[in-house]
Amino acid sequence: MNARRISSGSNEQLQAALAERQGHVWLLESIDRIHRVTRTTNDLEQMMSDVLDAALSIFDCDRAWLMHPCDPEVVSHEVKMQRTRPEFPSLLGVGDEVPTDPETADMFRTVRASSVRCSSDRTRRTRCRANWRSAAVSNPGW
Repeated sequence: MNARRISSGSNEQLQAALAERQGHVWLLESIDRIHRVTRTTNDLEQMMSDVLDAALSIFDCDRAWLMHPCDPEVVSHEVKMQRTRPEFPSLLGVGDEVPTDPETADMFRTVRASSVRCSSDRTRRTRCRANWRSAAVSNPGW
């Protein structure tokens, strides 16, 4: 019985190590993909559009935006660029000034305070974890 317990514990540890390794490989592959995308053109707008397309694919998300500023104290922020999947049309236009509502301000505070990638799900809860595989929000000050 003790041998079975040791074996089971070792198997669980092995599975956890493999999952962690897969997460690390996914991260490196994603970074490499973004790096390659940034090297395909000298046109900044095209490059950012391609990066947002890659983000849609990498994070398997519906929409990706580039907004500025990421400041919870501002009255509004501007959509600088966006990409969406065809089945999820954009709710915002490029150049739109978007009021910074309390939920968005909270998200900005969370992102700015975090040293890892953060995600915001459909319930608008913002969570920050080192190995997150969904829509990501990054603090541009990193």
